[in-house]
Amino acid sequence: MKVKANNIFKNIQIDKYVEMLPDFKQERTQQITTIALTLAALSFFGIFAINPTLSTITRLNKELDDSKFVEEQLERKINNISLLQKSFTQIQDEVFYATDAIPVSAEAPLLAAQIQALATRANVSIISLQVFEIELTKANEGANSYNSFSFNISARGSSKELIEFMNLLSNMQRILTLDVVSLTKTGSEGDVFQLNINGSAHFKN
Repeated sequence: MKVKANNIFKNIQIDKYVEMLPDFKQERTQQITTIALTLAALSFFGIFAINPTLSTITRLNKELDDSKFVEEQLERKINNISLLQKSFTQIQDEVFYATDAIPVSAEAPLLAAQIQALATRANVSIISLQVFEIELTKANEGANSYNSFSFNISARGSSKELIEFMNLLSNMQRILTLDVVSLTKTGSEGDVFQLNINGSAHFKN
């Protein structure tokens, strides 16, 4: 038996289902709807807003890592430069010491002044001090060649003072060669002697 469609829809109580739908005219319903739509909109636009933000955070983290790496490399270079500077200073001091031992020029006046200072320190009287800078002698041809000049010292003092003076000469920073050394007593004045030294001083040229 066929039932007509009109009869089926006629039997459905539409009013009951309409009553179940929310009343958009009520204030609470409007608030809930507004909140729901707002959250939906925020979720939709948040996807597009968060994506660039995450990309920016990732990029900034990478730049931060790169900056830390560069900073570490700079600190390492600074430390290496400091070590090189320290080593250079030490080598420079050694070079200055070697230059004082064998100067690059004769520096005869400076040597004469140093000898005078040592005599004063040992309480010795210098009778005569001659530096024969003109009489140059050359040895060891080539890269290790050096020149030298002669000097003569005559000094007076007690035996203890003259020995101290000789020790000071031997311990000078500049290298000297004491070729001839003689010590003679002067008259009957007690412990008074005269010291004569013929020596050589060397220098690079």
